[in-house]
Amino acid sequence: MPQVILIISENIDISTDIVMDWIDHFGGIAIRVNPDTRFAFKKLVIDYKGVNSLSFEVNHLEYRGDDIAAFWYRRGFIPMNIPDIPLETLSESICTTVKDHLSRELESLHQTISSILKNKRSIGRSDNQLNKLCVLLLAKSVGIDIPRTWIVTDKKDVRQILDEGNSVITKSIVDNLSIVKNMGINSSLWVTYTEDLIGHDLQGNDSCFPSLVQEKLHKSFEIRIFFLNSVCYSMAIFSQLDNQTSTDFRKYNSVKPNRTVPFTLPVDVSDKLIKLMSSLNLNTGSIDMVYTTDGSYVFLEVNPVGQFGMVSEPCNYKLEKIIAKYLVCNE
Repeated sequence: MPQVILIISENIDISTDIVMDWIDHFGGIAIRVNPDTRFAFKKLVIDYKGVNSLSFEVNHLEYRGDDIAAFWYRRGFIPMNIPDIPLETLSESICTTVKDHLSRELESLHQTISSILKNKRSIGRSDNQLNKLCVLLLAKSVGIDIPRTWIVTDKKDVRQILDEGNSVITKSIVDNLSIVKNMGINSSLWVTYTEDLIGHDLQGNDSCFPSLVQEKLHKSFEIRIFFLNSVCYSMAIFSQLDNQTSTDFRKYNSVKPNRTVPFTLPVDVSDKLIKLMSSLNLNTGSIDMVYTTDGSYVFLEVNPVGQFGMVSEPCNYKLEKIIAKYLVCNE
């Protein structure tokens, strides 16, 4: 069997479609595993005397670890289902406990498979869950400017921050909350964004759930950076010129989109980002920064599986071609 490129992705990811077209252009063979792909784990042997071996099936075709030339973890997961447990023999609470245990077993196996494949020519990794607060601390430790950040449990602390003349925003400590309401043609999606925090938001009881409050930066423009193998592909986003997008550019204005242009980071900023990504053991990710009106480059966060099509197309970077060429040709 010729060697193939294994891609873990999701059905709706258009960037994966384009990369696969380029893989075909370069003469490579890609197999894509989406959450609904028929995937069957067969065997893993960890041999202290020799080479580890791995085998699995995708759509009824069997592959061994040696068949995989390169691996791209784009997003999603390897679909491995938990078997049904007969409720008539066990109570519901015991079934739930057993299923939780089996879920952790599969998660551990998933991470092990990804770890083995990561030793191939690879992009991304599935065990990439980042703690945003820890990443901020790490960015600070490598010399990157970060916004002043508070985690508060008392609204009086926020009032004091505002009384001191600070402008602040609030956002999730983890990823944004997304809720699908209803299903079918009447479905709607609720998403949390970064929001300005002002005085009248602080009414009611003083105590609150631990919440992130962050210095609001005075932006000249935002920067979205697609990072791949120590190269920063950057794009300036002039989101501050539109009230709809000034606090969070993801509140896209489809009628009058933000102006976006290719941008080159100063070498010292790129070097610090390379150091940060190395510390996070990431060779790819989408990084958000702000260039402030006083001339500072301020790091906000990195998303290991962020969208890069939004950078590739307007800046003509052809990132999909670059990814495919690396996976196929190691160039």
